[in-house]
Amino acid sequence: MRRQINLNPSRYKGIEWNQGCVDQAQAKGRNIIQNDLNQPLSFENESFRCVFALSVLEHLLNGCVFMRVCHPVLEPQGMLVLLTPNRK
Repeated sequence: MRRQINLNPSRYKGIEWNQGCVDQAQAKGRNIIQNDLNQPLSFENESFRCVFALSVLEHLLNGCVFMRVCHPVLEPQGMLVLLTPNRK
C-alpha cells in the first residue's frame, strides 16, 4: 500500500490508547502518540494523505463518528482505509 500511494515512512504517525504501549513504541523510535479514538483527533486539517484504521472500528463507542472526524485530517483526494474482522 505504501508504494501504491507513495507514502513516506517518515510521515507515519500512530495512535495508541494505552500509555505503556506508547512508551514501548517510542523507545523503538516509532512516532506514536497516546490518544483515545472515541475523542476528536488532535491533528491539523489536511495533514495526512492516508489514514489506516486496522481492526479499530469494532472497539469504538461510535465508529461513524470516528469516520467523520477522519475526513478533515485527510488531504484532498486522501484515503481512509478501514479493516474490520468479518465473522461468518
